[in-house]
Amino acid sequence: GVEKQLAPDSTGQSPWVSRFALTLTENLYDNGKSWNRYEIGKLKQELSQLKVEQEREAVALEVAEAYYDYSLAVSLLQNVKEYEAILQAQHNLAESQYQQGLKQRKDFLRFRGQLQRANINRLDLERSLAAALRKISGLIGEKAPTNVSVKHFVVDLTLRFENLGKVDGGRS
Repeated sequence: GVEKQLAPDSTGQSPWVSRFALTLTENLYDNGKSWNRYEIGKLKQELSQLKVEQEREAVALEVAEAYYDYSLAVSLLQNVKEYEAILQAQHNLAESQYQQGLKQRKDFLRFRGQLQRANINRLDLERSLAAALRKISGLIGEKAPTNVSVKHFVVDLTLRFENLGKVDGGRS
């Protein structure tokens, strides 16, 4: 047997030897540009977080105001209904006394006018009550609760917004 030997190439290196070189360059100092970009990014993130919190609080305030308007309309409607019932009783009494000749026509007409004004007030309050319910339903995206107290509603709303913060990754 003849052994074959590999001959070195023109540089005098054996063909089994290889060389590899890798050079990385990085600017160690860029006059603070990368630090400024980092700080600006951090401030933008804080600003967006504050905007989210501000919007969340604005929605909560708007819903609470709408619910207080609803609550006020409910209370006023109840008072107007009671007042209307009293006026109806007075009107019926004045009408019967007028028909018997015991009351003058102006007394009867005065009670009739007061009763009609109370009826108009009741209808206006019923419309504002329905509008308040529509507003609440539009704001919360579901049917508005009508049988809870204002305190319960505000606590429920606060819990919903706290849970909303947990849903979006806890970034509240």
